[in-house]
Amino acid sequence: MAKRLKCWKKIRNNVWKKERESILEIRYDGILKGYDIVLAKGLAPSQQKFLNKKIRKTKSKALSFAQKYMEEHDTC
Repeated sequence: MAKRLKCWKKIRNNVWKKERESILEIRYDGILKGYDIVLAKGLAPSQQKFLNKKIRKTKSKALSFAQKYMEEHDTC
């Protein structure tokens, strides 16, 4: 069973928000036919950072990586 996160809140499907800091989003890339994990500090593209530039072929692998990232960075 997954650990309950203190600081991350799910705001939409495949989008989580950390309190007043950043947004973690799983996006599908149609060109590369896989999923990217994006950490955004703001809305501008210059403030977005791709986590581990590797493209995941399945949504479950992307969700697993995102869950591990949120567990490691769960300090408010």
